[in-house]
Amino acid sequence: MVSIIIFILILSILVLIHELGHFIMAKRAGIGVEEFGFGLPPRAWGKKIKGTIYSLNWLPFGGFVRLVGEDPTDKNKNEKNSFYVKSILQRTGVVVAGVVMNLLLAVIIFYFVIFALGFKVVVPRIIDYNFAATTQSQHAVVFSASKNPDLIDSGELILRLDNKKVENSNEIYDLIKSSEGKLFEIELENSNENYAKKTTQVSFLPQPYILSVVKDSVAEKAGIKDNDVLVSIDGEIIATTEELINRIRSSEGKELTIVLYNLSDNQKREVKAVPSVDANGKVALGIEIGEILMVSDHMITRQTAFDNKIEGISVGDAYKLTYQNPSEKILSGFTHSYNILAYSMKVFGQLIGYSIREKDVTLVSEGVSGPVGIAQVTSQAVALGPISVLQLMALLSLNLAFINILPLPALDGGRFFFIIVEAVTRRKVYPSLEKWVHTIGFALLLALTLLITYNDIAKLIR
Repeated sequence: MVSIIIFILILSILVLIHELGHFIMAKRAGIGVEEFGFGLPPRAWGKKIKGTIYSLNWLPFGGFVRLVGEDPTDKNKNEKNSFYVKSILQRTGVVVAGVVMNLLLAVIIFYFVIFALGFKVVVPRIIDYNFAATTQSQHAVVFSASKNPDLIDSGELILRLDNKKVENSNEIYDLIKSSEGKLFEIELENSNENYAKKTTQVSFLPQPYILSVVKDSVAEKAGIKDNDVLVSIDGEIIATTEELINRIRSSEGKELTIVLYNLSDNQKREVKAVPSVDANGKVALGIEIGEILMVSDHMITRQTAFDNKIEGISVGDAYKLTYQNPSEKILSGFTHSYNILAYSMKVFGQLIGYSIREKDVTLVSEGVSGPVGIAQVTSQAVALGPISVLQLMALLSLNLAFINILPLPALDGGRFFFIIVEAVTRRKVYPSLEKWVHTIGFALLLALTLLITYNDIAKLIR
């Protein structure tokens, strides 16, 4: 419940700040503001002050501004206080003001976050990238932690194993696989709490586990679930994803007895499943598999690890950005906003490029989230603490600014595009044409939002 309230607050603040930008610039330009609303209609309360209705609305998602003459087919479009009759410069100021406000909000939040974290920030390493005006280093980071934060917590950087410096997750796995079950002395740095360091002893055991189960598959019918760790098949201990794949393929469609350990309830159980065989002879259970690290504060072996309660963690790679000298610190809010926006654009650009080359939109669909997906991420951020919530809010504000300035119909960028066309041709675009372009664009954006929301819900169900 708390996560839902925080999600609504974040969304409302971002949209209200955006609309406040339009409102302020419209007032400065002498444009009539018919209504400045908090939330979305239907209206719950409203009061007219100096020609503007200030309203509270029943749907608590953001807000809106209605300007005189904003609709190019409005009968009042030629009035003195109409948006339609104002100069190109004035209309440009009103249109881009929302984007500028979202950018400034992100900068202000990042200043606070970076200061609170001692001018150090961790960013997930998705691609190779050189960030501007900062010192960057690579580290292995714990993305999803055990239920025992005193052992290893989410967001902690793994600096050393047995006093050996490690810089990425591959080095972690190489060291662990060469000494399975060994009790390592591990040095950690918590990126969520002002980068406090700690040293503890941990034993690791890499193990294949279920990322997701295909709906209506053999695995689902057998009772295999997400977050299940594969322990053994037909009494043979499974140590790697390769062993698991080979064991399933070699089954030739015969019944398998599979022992699983679920990380959600810490229970071990046995299921039976007959892998399906398609017309091409391909054998499958209908599972997506990954690798997880089982962890304990005492030595563990594959033979005994799952006899008692044991935890699992997911380890990935990250950049640590450090704003060191005075000039970097003074400009850190602006610099970090630029770095995150540019990095996000490059990542998304590579995802789109990959999807076009491979003719597969899976990665793009997995990387895009609507309201439901953002609400889920907000819940995760809330669990990590207020700094993570603020980081998410700043990131969403940047994304809102970037998306809104794109030259797409119904968005600020689309309206700005028509102003540019007018400036170049010295003629206003035909009002009915502009209205229909924005109307169709809005319908398409609404359809896209519904599609993304459906995809978010489908991911939750899976």
